[in-house]
Amino acid sequence: MRALCAWLGIEEEEGLYTPTMQGLRWWGDPSSSFFGKDDQWRKQDPRRLRGTGFFSERDRFVLDTLFYPFNALHGYVADDQARFKEDLAAIRPMIEEPFDFEVEYFKADRGEAMGDPRRHVMYEYFRMAMRSRWRVLDRHGTYPGLIQPLPAVEA
Repeated sequence: MRALCAWLGIEEEEGLYTPTMQGLRWWGDPSSSFFGKDDQWRKQDPRRLRGTGFFSERDRFVLDTLFYPFNALHGYVADDQARFKEDLAAIRPMIEEPFDFEVEYFKADRGEAMGDPRRHVMYEYFRMAMRSRWRVLDRHGTYPGLIQPLPAVEA
């Protein structure tokens, strides 16, 4: 919080450390599976629950590769450019195939008759966005203009 205040040029004050709005305490989003469970998000962070949840390992591989520049810049993953370039090449053909989450979504929410995600406009729109992101990464090795991490501020 201190670094954010310094970056924004505002004074650090106690109210920034309490989740309140107009005098009411914020208890979280009731639609969240973590609602009403103190600190459960630390134990059940979806990014830490590999092999479970909405995205398959294959889906996560593609998405993690597309998010790699941000994650590496901000220290969420180790910086390994050689591995990133290999992964980027590997995901290019994978982008053209339905993700496992798309297949499951169209089975569960659309019924078996609508089960092929390739028949829907959102499928192609998502592909266009991923192809665009892939081309940027292939050309630049990162996303130009990424927000830089906040500078460290001494306590």
